[in-house]
Amino acid sequence: MKKFFHLLFLLSIITLFKPSQELSFNVIENINKLFNSMFFNPVELLFTLTKMKLQSADADFSCTLCQRLINAVTTTVREKYGFEGIQYYAELLCSVALDRGVCNTYISKYGPVFIDSFILRAGNEENLCHKLGFCPEGEETEDTYDYAIRLLKDKPKNKKREGVDYSAPTLKMIQLTDIHLDTKYVENGTVYCDEPVCCREPASTYSRKKSGKYGFLGRCDASVELLESFMDKAYELKPDFIIWTGDNSPHNSKNASQNDNYEASIIVKNMLDEKFKNEIPIYPALGNHEKYPSDLYIGDEAELLENYGQIFKDYFYEDQAFETFRKYGYYTEKYKDTNLRIVVLNCLICDTWNFYIIGGRHEAAKKEFIWLEEVLRQAEKNGEYVYLIDHFPINSNFQLTECAQRLRALLDRFDYIIRGFFSGHTHLDDISPVRTYFEPKPIININYIAPPLTTYPGRNPSFRQFILDSNTKNVIDYQQYRLNLTDANLKREANWYIVYNATQMFKVNDLTELDKIFKIDVDGDYIIQRYAEGKDEKKIVHNKKEINEAQCQIQTDTYHDFYVCAADTIFSKEYFFELLNDLSGEWVKTSE
Repeated sequence: MKKFFHLLFLLSIITLFKPSQELSFNVIENINKLFNSMFFNPVELLFTLTKMKLQSADADFSCTLCQRLINAVTTTVREKYGFEGIQYYAELLCSVALDRGVCNTYISKYGPVFIDSFILRAGNEENLCHKLGFCPEGEETEDTYDYAIRLLKDKPKNKKREGVDYSAPTLKMIQLTDIHLDTKYVENGTVYCDEPVCCREPASTYSRKKSGKYGFLGRCDASVELLESFMDKAYELKPDFIIWTGDNSPHNSKNASQNDNYEASIIVKNMLDEKFKNEIPIYPALGNHEKYPSDLYIGDEAELLENYGQIFKDYFYEDQAFETFRKYGYYTEKYKDTNLRIVVLNCLICDTWNFYIIGGRHEAAKKEFIWLEEVLRQAEKNGEYVYLIDHFPINSNFQLTECAQRLRALLDRFDYIIRGFFSGHTHLDDISPVRTYFEPKPIININYIAPPLTTYPGRNPSFRQFILDSNTKNVIDYQQYRLNLTDANLKREANWYIVYNATQMFKVNDLTELDKIFKIDVDGDYIIQRYAEGKDEKKIVHNKKEINEAQCQIQTDTYHDFYVCAADTIFSKEYFFELLNDLSGEWVKTSE
């Protein structure tokens, strides 16, 4: 709750200024020093003194007073300011995490939901005062610690993951993620603009920089020609199956619609069909950009899921998978007639940017985790191996920490059957460790985080091919493919190449050697090879913040831990997402 009061204190400071005024850098810096001072934290001091005073009084009086104070504050905010009055301050906070130029667009679409949900959460005076310790009664919440205790108490002690069977044939799996296809992309287009996505209008004759055939390293999304070149290369590699991990529509948050998002997925699906002609299985997952506006998902949205269900229908090879997806957006099915089970999650359910969750709407997430546990227990009983697929990585700023902690507990409980965890979303070429729930050191799995096909916001297009053991289903290796966009545009020919093989990068025989993999020299070759190929090498080498984030990425397995590792001030995007996590709240306990 500390961050909740940080926000209230920050808002009270901001309201001392008129909406027409800007907060100077010095003012922000001074407020930040107050928060981070070891000797004086005004929020904690005020809260502690108030709580001591009230708790020394009559219990009923302190409970009533707390509830009345909260009710008075939320009523005043709702009646005096309203959405228009708060918009200025919301844009100011938004600019901490996003470019100020696009904040107005975001606020107009997300602001009303955020404010309604925030007031709903802050205005629930009974539960809030109970959580603060002023009232004896309120809703009981489900602690993730208790969840993990229950889950892990029957973990088999004699079950261990077997190593790679080198005598078995190998399988090839391609991961396609974060396409962000822009059908309005134009060659020789304007690469700098005031819109969320550029390269949509012809550039001036006098422009020194223009978009190329396959894209531009900037705020532009994937061209149709780029996607076609991927299809040609993927078909040439002859994979056994493809996982398609979401975010098919462009980053256009302005003048777009849900139908535009459907269209992007339909185009990608048709191109996959034309190239592979249903010769191999393809497993799609929803990304947060499959929803418009992106991320805002109330839960079990019937029309949305039905429409995507119809788009992906050919890729559901079991009737139960199709029906489950149409209801909830997640599903499971076996790869052909093998003992490999594909489990695909719905990232929108655990989306930090889904402001509906701030109001306490956790039912969809709880339902998904009940389902996931049942699927994993049945897979364990049937002797199956599992690949877990989620658009968000476990430690992404978009993955709610409450969900990440439950995922970590499940990955711990079923570590010997879960043979891979595959994600996208971050637009980075990454891996993340998964550790046992109660111990900080033992690494039990890898969250493979593939970089995007899109060039947004300035990275060379990429995709991954995984080499798998057909017997044990362990991941043996992966090859990171990339396209040098400058060279491709100049030659008007897409030459996809292997940037690195993971086993060579990490100096291991296969990717089950987990401890060796995460002993990485993050100050040297790791940064250059993994990140610099995606963007300007000089920028990476000299950017201490990005190097620090890369180090934290491979050391943490929830966003809260990443935030503690990477954040430098409260006026950072890391703090903003940590605050959203805090506002989403704990899950209300339900009888099992």
